[in-house]
Amino acid sequence: MDASHNIKTIHDILLTIIPTLEKEAGNNGADDFSYTQQRAMINQIFKMTSGENYSISSIMLRLTVIDSLYSTNAQ
Repeated sequence: MDASHNIKTIHDILLTIIPTLEKEAGNNGADDFSYTQQRAMINQIFKMTSGENYSISSIMLRLTVIDSLYSTNAQ
């Protein structure tokens, strides 16, 4: 797989799971998530991308989520 395919896959996964993560984190439609809500989302993503689902794409997804939430601007 090439990088652009991995990025597209990660983007699609994020769009699919964000509503569920917001609901599970208890977000009431606010624009910002609290630290606890962000931590809950990260934990959920790590659970979803472990075991048989652990791959280079899952690592990239994890890093993308952490980078997005904490604005690390990692490349």
